[in-house]
Amino acid sequence: MANACMKITYISILCLTIIFAIVELALASDLVRDINRSFFGFSSFIRPRTRYLVFCSSWTLLSGIFLVMIMALAESAMAIIVQLIVLFMSMVFWLIGAALFTSAIGGKGINCGPGLSNCHFVNIVNSTMAFAWINWAFVFIAFCMALWLAIFGRDHERKEATRNMDTTNAAPVSNAPVTNPPATNPPA
Repeated sequence: MANACMKITYISILCLTIIFAIVELALASDLVRDINRSFFGFSSFIRPRTRYLVFCSSWTLLSGIFLVMIMALAESAMAIIVQLIVLFMSMVFWLIGAALFTSAIGGKGINCGPGLSNCHFVNIVNSTMAFAWINWAFVFIAFCMALWLAIFGRDHERKEATRNMDTTNAAPVSNAPVTNPPATNPPA
């Protein structure tokens, strides 16, 4: 029962990750479009890092759909290993992307002060940074849950199978009195 709840929660986290990756893809793509049109005076560090976040979002969107399909269709040991590898790669991609983007904008976001005339751009930059860290958190949680399912889920299934085997192979119990077979005399 707990294993089934964990699988449902894991799939829910993967679906949330896909949704937040779509939001990040939209934000980062809009930011790339704004940067390509007019640069707003930002350093050249923000342009490639924003494009990297577009890659991370696309990767997470496609791999998330792939992981949900694997989880629904296959439960072999190889499927679990593939999930762990893909989630670990996604976690590393998001950590790098979120850290680099945060570093490029100064570490704590930017304000729409007198030097910046376009607050829409500033809001997109801050939202892109926030959703990058949220995506990293969701992928990290999904990785931890997949690891938990890999370690404890398979063990739980083996114990359940052993318990079912013990009860199905047991001899039927009868309330009839036990009688001893007649004694045979050995030949002399």
